[in-house]
Amino acid sequence: EAFRPIFAGPLASYVLGTWMCMLLAAAAGGYGIADSECAEAMQACIVFVALAVTHAVFAYYLQRQITSGLARKGVRPNSHKELATEAMHILLYDFGVCFYVVIYIGSLPVACYS
Repeated sequence: EAFRPIFAGPLASYVLGTWMCMLLAAAAGGYGIADSECAEAMQACIVFVALAVTHAVFAYYLQRQITSGLARKGVRPNSHKELATEAMHILLYDFGVCFYVVIYIGSLPVACYS
C-alpha cells in the first residue's frame, strides 16, 4: 500500500530500477567499508554509498515532481507527450534538478579517481 504511488506513477520502472541498482551499489560499498583496512579505500566506499543514496532519492524526487506538476495542471499522465513536456519543464526550472546534475556529473570523475 505504501508503494502504490510509486508503482502507479509515471517512470515507475525508472524509479524501481534505480533503487535496485543503487541498493546493490550501496551494499557493495557497505561491504567495502566493513572489509577495508585502508583509510582511503574506506573513504571511497563511504562516498559510493552516499552517491547511491543520492541517486535513489533523486529518482523518487523526479517522479514526485512530475506527478505533482501534472496534478497542478489537472492533467493525467495519459500520453508520452504530456510526461515529456512536464519532465522538460522540471529539468529546466527545478532547483533540485540543477543541484543533482552537478552531483551526477561529478560522480563519474569521483568513481574513476577512486
